[in-house]
Amino acid sequence: MDISLNIAFTLAAFALFVVVHIVGSRFSVLIFAGPSAQKALMVWSAFAAATVSLVSLLAGVLLSLDLTEIASHTVFSGLVFGALAYAYFHVFNLSETGRRIRLLVELLEKGSAAPEQLEMHYSSKDMVHLRLIRLEKMGQIRRNSRGKYVVRNGFLLVTAILFSWLGGALFPTMRKSEHSR
Repeated sequence: MDISLNIAFTLAAFALFVVVHIVGSRFSVLIFAGPSAQKALMVWSAFAAATVSLVSLLAGVLLSLDLTEIASHTVFSGLVFGALAYAYFHVFNLSETGRRIRLLVELLEKGSAAPEQLEMHYSSKDMVHLRLIRLEKMGQIRRNSRGKYVVRNGFLLVTAILFSWLGGALFPTMRKSEHSR
C-alpha cells in the first residue's frame, strides 16, 4: 500500500469524523447528549481512531502486505488520525469552554439573570439554552425560586473569575469596552 493512499485514507476518515461529529452535535440528542460535550467527543475520537487503525490493518491484510508494512501503515494511520482528532478536540473544547466561562462571569457580575436577559447577548437562543443546561447538570449554576439562574461554587466559577481577572489585567481597554455595551 502506497503511503499517499494511506494519507488520503486517513484524511478522508478524519473529514468523515468531523462531519459525523457536527451532525451528531447539532441534530442528535442521543449520540452527543449529556452534561459534557467534550467527554462525548473524546469517546467518539477514541472509537474513530480505533476504527481507522482497524480498517488500515484490514486493508494491509487484504492487499497481502508483509507484517512490517501492515504494522507501519496501521500505526501511521492511528497516529495521524489521533493527532488530527486531538487538535480538533482542543479547538472544539476552547469554543465550548469560552462561552461557558463568559456566561459564568456574566451571572457572577449580575448576581442572577433570567434566560431572556442572557439570550440578548448571544446570537442563538439554542446555544444559550444548551450551555445553561450543561452548566446546570455540571452543578455550576442552579435556578432559584423565581426561575432565574444563579452561580454556585465550583471549579468553573474559580476558573471564570481567574480568566476574567487575567483578561482585565492583560487587556484593560478591551475589558472596559466589553462592559459598556
